[in-house]
Amino acid sequence: MFDPVSIPFGCKMLFNAVKLKPGITMSDVELALGEMCHVVKETYGNEAGGFIAGQVFKYDGFVSQEGSISSLKEPDYDVAIVTYWSSFEQHEKSHADTTFNEKFKVVGDMCSDSTEIGFSMLWQGSALCSVQLSGPAVWDFPLYDQSRIGKVRRMHLDRWTPETAA
Repeated sequence: MFDPVSIPFGCKMLFNAVKLKPGITMSDVELALGEMCHVVKETYGNEAGGFIAGQVFKYDGFVSQEGSISSLKEPDYDVAIVTYWSSFEQHEKSHADTTFNEKFKVVGDMCSDSTEIGFSMLWQGSALCSVQLSGPAVWDFPLYDQSRIGKVRRMHLDRWTPETAA
């Protein structure tokens, strides 16, 4: 439940902004959210089901003045539920599930409003990632092919010279 997630390129992301009813706290809704998310993970967390990953965030009252284009008023939601799916159709099918709907109703009874909108991924990236390079594009003198030991591939000629390194 607290493991890092890996989001494949091309997936669908659904963003659900939730407003809790007056008097309902994060502590009140947290267990219900966890049970609802568990049903989704266990029922649809496979290739046929299409569920990839999910995240739940609580609103901390921060609005970025640097990242906002217009002078936005304070957002009127308390929780963001972010889920990643192989398709919108698979997501919609999950909402037809009886067990899911029982858990969803418990969460819904604590909310005054909820809007779920879908997005298609355009691109992604990450900081501080490591890449292991191997094979003929990396090794000047291939050790895997005994007939080529000591022979440089043409693509490696003039790859590094004092001039190209300057």
